[in-house]
Amino acid sequence: VTFKTAPADGTQIEIYHSSQSGVYSGIPASPAKLGLSGVYQPGFVTETWGQNTRKYIQRHDGSRIAMYGTDEDDLRNLVILELETRTYNNCIHLVGAVNQQRQYRAYRSLPILEAQAKAQIEWYTTNNIDYQERSDFDAEDAWTWGKAQGAGDSAKGTWYLSVDYDHDVGQYMGINGLTATLHYGRQEFEGSANSPYDYSDYLVGLDKEVMGLNVGYNFTTTNQSQTTWGKVDGKYLGETRHVFYVAKEF
Repeated sequence: VTFKTAPADGTQIEIYHSSQSGVYSGIPASPAKLGLSGVYQPGFVTETWGQNTRKYIQRHDGSRIAMYGTDEDDLRNLVILELETRTYNNCIHLVGAVNQQRQYRAYRSLPILEAQAKAQIEWYTTNNIDYQERSDFDAEDAWTWGKAQGAGDSAKGTWYLSVDYDHDVGQYMGINGLTATLHYGRQEFEGSANSPYDYSDYLVGLDKEVMGLNVGYNFTTTNQSQTTWGKVDGKYLGETRHVFYVAKEF
């Protein structure tokens, strides 16, 4: 401890550590401190995406920030963790159980499905991560845009086009609420080693509201060959599928 002004003789100095739960943190109130959102135990965590991992610091409100470097003992990491731990110890109004407000899942199957991609974007939004501007996102890093397995071609510039159209076809048949859906998608990967994985996907569907439920059928297929994509867990992800569903909106 360094004092700018020397304490007077007989001054009592008390030093608290973050492990002491009653310590006043002096940090402005966050939603978690006010009891408006969940509280999380600060610490180092590892996120897994596909075959890649990255370490983060979990904050007292559940958000996660990228760790500096690869050494947990880096002074910058320790200072952030100490600050978050002091704040956590001062959170006396809890919502539910600690560390049980959200779920984080590691998906290992490749290639990434559309549903997984949407879930990842939602994860960025939930944790206030600007995945387009943050300096810790590297276009040459497999964690972000990625590269073809075993190849050195960057996939920076990869894009996906989606064209969707819904139309009330029930009006021509005297059936109220019968909707037809058409979808065309095109995935283009940058890099010569990545381009063989380009594909188009198609969907034709019908949806009808019945007694407050949405009942429907979707036909989906792609133009990608099983030879190129191969199988994941014994399943060919680009095969033609017929999906019948019943859904309820709340």
